[in-house]
Amino acid sequence: MVKDYNDRIESMKATLSKTQDELLETYLNRIRELHTDESARVFIQNGLENIIHKVEKMELTEDSTFNTLTAIKLRLDAGYSTQTNLANALSLTQKQISFYELGKIKNPLSGSDARKYFLWLKEQGYNPFDL
Repeated sequence: MVKDYNDRIESMKATLSKTQDELLETYLNRIRELHTDESARVFIQNGLENIIHKVEKMELTEDSTFNTLTAIKLRLDAGYSTQTNLANALSLTQKQISFYELGKIKNPLSGSDARKYFLWLKEQGYNPFDL
């Protein structure tokens, strides 16, 4: 009887894995369709880089307080097509903006520069830390 359950579990895991692969392929096809638009291309590239970084570092969680994709979208929506544009407007460096958008610095109280960035996000309507 235990063997029957184990066989069923393994079969379901194989089906789930195949379904997940098909879902990923569907997402990739949709990304390819959207990739022709310049602003979508930048947004997609930044988002994928963020996901890859988190997967490599095993930091990908569903309950993250800070959503990096939201931060990137707000930057783009505010007319800052590059991290450098926003960095200049906030008197920060591009590297600092990159760190924030990659989710490497999530604490708005980690320094005055971080606070400046997170307060800018708050002005854009995104306040994940209730500043």
